[in-house]
Amino acid sequence: MPTSKVPRLNRVLWQSLALALVLCAAWLMWNESRRQVEVSVREQQIAESQRDLLELDEAAADPFESLHSMEVFARAGRAAVPRLLAELSAEDPEIRALALYGLGRIGPDGAEAVEQVRERLRDENPKVRAKAIVALRCVSNKPLDAAPSVISMLEDSDADVRKTAASELLYIRRSPAEIGELLRNEDPEIVNYGLDQIPRLGDSAAESLPEVLMVLKQEELEDRISMPADAFPNRFFFLTRALSSMKTAARPAIPHLLRLIETRRDSTRVLLAQTLVDIGIEPEELVRALRPLLLDDDPVTVSGIGGLIVQVSPEAARRQVSILTPQLEREDNSVNQRVLTAINALGPEAREAAPILQRLAKSEDKPISEIARETLFRIDRNRGRAAIVSQ
Repeated sequence: MPTSKVPRLNRVLWQSLALALVLCAAWLMWNESRRQVEVSVREQQIAESQRDLLELDEAAADPFESLHSMEVFARAGRAAVPRLLAELSAEDPEIRALALYGLGRIGPDGAEAVEQVRERLRDENPKVRAKAIVALRCVSNKPLDAAPSVISMLEDSDADVRKTAASELLYIRRSPAEIGELLRNEDPEIVNYGLDQIPRLGDSAAESLPEVLMVLKQEELEDRISMPADAFPNRFFFLTRALSSMKTAARPAIPHLLRLIETRRDSTRVLLAQTLVDIGIEPEELVRALRPLLLDDDPVTVSGIGGLIVQVSPEAARRQVSILTPQLEREDNSVNQRVLTAINALGPEAREAAPILQRLAKSEDKPISEIARETLFRIDRNRGRAAIVSQ
């Protein structure tokens, strides 16, 4: 027995030694691989640094050659400021604009240029004025200090300059105060931009309600009853989004929205009605305002209004079906298509009209039969299928 242990022990020793050699070799290979990677990274960093220096030298020769050259030149930071300041009074407006762009890229390291940049807000060239607005915000150590100057540019004679001012003002700080400046502007696009920002205020959105009501009242006074087909997104799109974001805090807008629904003649009324739902109008008050629209000339409006009545008060929807159903067929047996369209809009609650609709689904008048079958589907899929099968 003792002699048999020696070979076994030797095998264990040789196996341990072999494992150690394998591990050692693996470590050496890994270490060499890591060294090669580090060398490669260092070489790449040196190459990139050399390229950057070369690129910077080339840009320094003529930083105004292109936008890219100016971006490279601006990497020099504070060292690039004197040359850029010198070019703010260049005769060529493109050079002045590029110099302002470069200062903006440098940022607060170019704070010494604040006053010279502010002077460019009065430049005769609108492109230069727009670049000056951005640069002023960027080089200011305290961007809020630039806000009064930026606000003044909201009254600029050029539309693009006004848009830049609006965008930069909210970049400085997006709050009800800044948005109020936009909503009081005479430029419709600036007002729309301000309205579009309100939902982003979250819980603070309701603080903008006074200015939004002011805009809403202006729309009431406008002598327009409909929007052109290509006007989307129109003022009401932004207005209704803003009010909906305020939820029940926007309830003071209810009388204004109701008056607009009464006076307008386009599908904007659906947006206005949905907003009334969002801000918490009482269902009975909403149904009273929407009932007349069920027989409107515009089928898009009828469809949207019917859906909202079903949503807020299924019982009211059923009452409307009871009123409309006897009016479906005239004395001469012709079909009142406007009434049929209204019942279709109330579809899920139009069960009372199903018997007449099943008969109309067999009509030879294709538009009538199609609306009847669609309404039956909305009431009950099985009835809708049966109406199709019976054709």
